[in-house]
Amino acid sequence: DKYIVSLLKAWYGDNATTENSFGFNYLPKAKTGANYSHIPMIEGIAKGTIQGLWCWGQNPASGGPASNGARKALENLKWLVIADLWLNETAEFWRRPGVVPADIQTEVIVLPAAGSYEKEGSISNSGRWVQWRWKAVNPPGEAMPDLEIMNLVMLKLKELYEADTTAPNREAITKL
Repeated sequence: DKYIVSLLKAWYGDNATTENSFGFNYLPKAKTGANYSHIPMIEGIAKGTIQGLWCWGQNPASGGPASNGARKALENLKWLVIADLWLNETAEFWRRPGVVPADIQTEVIVLPAAGSYEKEGSISNSGRWVQWRWKAVNPPGEAMPDLEIMNLVMLKLKELYEADTTAPNREAITKL
């Protein structure tokens, strides 16, 4: 309980009170029995039940089984946002052999992220190590740390939600 309350207070500040369960009800909840792993995600994209996808340091077009099927599924997205160090197979799924790029209507937005040596902070890895890393160099061009990218997105979403009083789940965003 202490961890989640601390996290919710960090996210919602003075808006996280005992009376509103520290904003816990603002958070989306997983459906009972739902499977949010890689394969069901790709299947949802193929069926059109998932219409937009954010990929942060991920490469679903080559990071799972049936990569050709995953790349074909990505064609069904309305939009795809990639935050990564370089253009990968997911960012360029529409350029693969045998495909006419003009036939694919997915809007692909690439946000240049900074590498681990271009930002300061704590990291963890699959070995469950937690380490602190100092920034060695500035990122090139317009690249920035993914946390900064996400913060800018959050601030813009908050601005848009504050302007739209009919937005669904509005307080989950405006109370951040």
